[in-house]
Amino acid sequence: MADDTRSAREFLEALQNQEGLGGWDKAVLKDLQLVSVERGRVVCSMPVTEAVTNPMRTLHGGCAATLVDTIGTVALMTLGDVAGVSSTLSVNYMAPIVVGQDVTVEARVIRTGRYLSTTQVDLKLPNGTVAATGLHVKFMHGQPGWRTATEHAAEGPVWSRMTATSKL
Repeated sequence: MADDTRSAREFLEALQNQEGLGGWDKAVLKDLQLVSVERGRVVCSMPVTEAVTNPMRTLHGGCAATLVDTIGTVALMTLGDVAGVSSTLSVNYMAPIVVGQDVTVEARVIRTGRYLSTTQVDLKLPNGTVAATGLHVKFMHGQPGWRTATEHAAEGPVWSRMTATSKL
């Protein structure tokens, strides 16, 4: 494992181990398996279970968007320990992924700039057909004084740290 992929692996592990994690994040990350990590590219897989499907028993669009967000961020983190903040996220759905199938999630960094970075994330059927593809643009702050993404994830979900007087 190359050193530049360690922060990406640690970030994903920290997300998977967060207390109080709910919604799609919990359902998606519970069964997500990291297949490979290299600089600028991450591949994961997960079974499509009832927990992540819509009433038609296919992968829910919100779950697919969560995969684009999360795994795209992990791919960015192979370039350094800054996760950034989502600016734009879009997903095109081309084929259903039905309950019982395994979905392969392939994320790659397609552009990094001074302030913005872009990833493309493909969700593939077992036969390799792209069922959904997403683009994720993130603002990459990384200014001195910001916590690293791994440190932030290790602190747990933001709502667990908020008080009545907290400001977002």
